[in-house]
Amino acid sequence: MMLVTRILYAKNINKGKLKALNEQAQILGKLRSQIWQEYGALKCLNTSDRKIRDLWVKEKREFKVLANAWKETLRDSFNNIKLYLEAAKTSIKKDIFKHYKTKEEQKEAFIQLKKDEWLKDHFLHRKMRKAFKHGKNSVFNQIIVRSDDYKVFELNNQCWISIPSLIKNKGLKSL
Repeated sequence: MMLVTRILYAKNINKGKLKALNEQAQILGKLRSQIWQEYGALKCLNTSDRKIRDLWVKEKREFKVLANAWKETLRDSFNNIKLYLEAAKTSIKKDIFKHYKTKEEQKEAFIQLKKDEWLKDHFLHRKMRKAFKHGKNSVFNQIIVRSDDYKVFELNNQCWISIPSLIKNKGLKSL
């Protein structure tokens, strides 16, 4: 999967559209915080965003946004949590080389780290506890949109974008 980030700035946006965008971003920001709160630590080890999504659909969880919006926010947040975990693993590599003297011990430690089995090893567990602290969200102004879920068009020599709003089949158009 390839991820592309585009930051868009609207020019002369009317107050109604701005309010709708802010409302959607705030709802998705709260969802992002819930995801970080619940899965920002050890609970992320044996699951995936797909499993969480399927569980939430099965539970019929209510979100005040369209399905694609919360699913994409879930995927993005969970990927950020996994990146945070991988950064923590990278930060303890030197400690592994210092602690384990033989190549075999070092290799075994790296295998445990890669397979997320570091909870079984007291040294790795201690180091990961220090490096992988419970993360938290600080993003409340972001709307994740799938690449096939927005339209860009030109009207009166101006470039416009249309993204999904909180109301099904009604997009928000902005310069």
